[in-house]
Amino acid sequence: MSREKRKSGFTLVELMVTMVIVIVALAVGIPGMARLKQSNQLTTMTKEVAAGLNLARTEAIKRGVDVTLGPDEGDTPDEGDTWSDGWQIRVGGEVVRVFQEPPGGASIRSANFDASNPVTFQAMGDVEVAGCFDIEIRGIKIIPSLSISTTGRMGTCRCDVPAGEPVPDGEPGGWSCCANPGSCE
Repeated sequence: MSREKRKSGFTLVELMVTMVIVIVALAVGIPGMARLKQSNQLTTMTKEVAAGLNLARTEAIKRGVDVTLGPDEGDTPDEGDTWSDGWQIRVGGEVVRVFQEPPGGASIRSANFDASNPVTFQAMGDVEVAGCFDIEIRGIKIIPSLSISTTGRMGTCRCDVPAGEPVPDGEPGGWSCCANPGSCE
């Protein structure tokens, strides 16, 4: 009687099929993970801007004085300071809180507020000028928008960049959700 010993292991064909399956799964999954990361980054930035606005309004009501939220001026304020440099809450000359600049490829824009005209919440929590912020991430065709009414209340909406318009590149300029409020969802 001859007994055959079966050798354990994988054949070359089995290994090749397994490698093809892994490569296809990675090719499909990696772009989805990148989009998920960008989407989470966009949500985080939107919530951070909203938190800054809410904190500034709360401080104005609590202290009974004007509180400003504006681009981070660093050591020397100048007209080149933008929301994408970070932002800060001030009561008079005192800095109450500084928010870090958004990560690379991201930008925050406002047509209404800048270094020379920050968001100023008055003692009752209202603002003199209503305005809006667009939050963008390079390569994403969705722009969340935060609006502030004269009562100081905040609203949010989301706009899809229309076909034919350039995809946000993380730099100021381009299509704006704030400038096109009818496109909000």
